[in-house]
Amino acid sequence: LYMVHGSLVGIGLILFSLGAKYFPAAELNLLSLVEVVGGVVWVYLPIFGINEVPSILTVVGGCIVSGAILLNSLGTRYKREAAKIL
Repeated sequence: LYMVHGSLVGIGLILFSLGAKYFPAAELNLLSLVEVVGGVVWVYLPIFGINEVPSILTVVGGCIVSGAILLNSLGTRYKREAAKIL
């Protein structure tokens, strides 16, 4: 399990570093917050036997971060489409 975790984290960091050439810093910063939200989801899953229940503030914070990422991705998508038209 430790080797799988180490491999996944290593591959994720390598891909994040390679992608930094192609995306603005603000988008990469929002993307890095996905790790925090994902960590809460992984701990909450009963598959791994941890069964830790997050507090309501943790869930609200995760929704805020997920909403910010969603709104940012939708906003940049429409900007790129408008730029292609012009």
